[in-house]
Amino acid sequence: MKKLFMFVIFVMFFMSLVSAEYLEDNRTVNNMDHAIRIQEISSVPDYIAPGENAIVKIRIENSAKLHLDDVRIKLALPADFSFLDDVNQVKISRLESKESKNISFNVISSPSINEGIYDASLIVNYVSYLGTNYANVGEDQQDNYTLGLIVKGTPEIFAQIEKSGIYRGNDVGVVTIKFVNNGVGDAKFLTVELLESEGYEIISSNKDYIGDLDSDDFESVDFRIKVNKERTTDLLLKITYKDSLNKDYSKEFKLPLEIREAKELGIKTNGTSTTIIVIIIIAVIGYLIYKKYKKKKKISMI
Repeated sequence: MKKLFMFVIFVMFFMSLVSAEYLEDNRTVNNMDHAIRIQEISSVPDYIAPGENAIVKIRIENSAKLHLDDVRIKLALPADFSFLDDVNQVKISRLESKESKNISFNVISSPSINEGIYDASLIVNYVSYLGTNYANVGEDQQDNYTLGLIVKGTPEIFAQIEKSGIYRGNDVGVVTIKFVNNGVGDAKFLTVELLESEGYEIISSNKDYIGDLDSDDFESVDFRIKVNKERTTDLLLKITYKDSLNKDYSKEFKLPLEIREAKELGIKTNGTSTTIIVIIIIAVIGYLIYKKYKKKKKISMI
């Protein structure tokens, strides 16, 4: 009788353990909301230029104790973004517990999109071990994530001499420099500095502030200088600016300034000195003619 009693106690204890394990597993299965964990999100390249495509890479993991079936990862893009030769959803038939998968989406931005950070939504649905479809549960139980897509182009600025008031015979004048941004990114806080050189002396301020220089736009600045020698002189310039995400840029230029004749530049010089010389020549010729005439008249009177 005592053995039977002990056997019953052992059976009851064993059943309680099995029941507890079952209830634990059941709780795990029935509380599998947010079972998908996002391990990593990246894009290649890191920044998406306007009108350019990129690959959005996502690494997911099943953090639940049991496997998941029919896992669906959907990427909802913001306005001015589209999928390029790709679909908006990736399907995984089964994802084992603690298993990870790499998925990707090929996207492209609109050519007219403004630079900035755009929010995209990642929606994950799956079927649990017990057959619960989390696509049909409330939004608070679904695995929804927000990721940022960075749109940024690189400013590309070049410089050229637009016009010059310096020519042979006039070594002091204003030189106008044009700066053009032919990159797809906008430039901010653009500052121009004319550097010192043995070839010229800076008479005006050596710095000028342009500010914003948008893509496919240009601005000009003036510097007044004195050229030390009448020959080709290199103007040394340095610019500093930031892009739309406040990344710093610095660039230097060496622009050849050729000292030309005034006529080549379409400049009319002051003709006073030339006029005086012509008058003197005419006066001398007139004096010689008069003197010759007077001498001839004197001879004829004798």
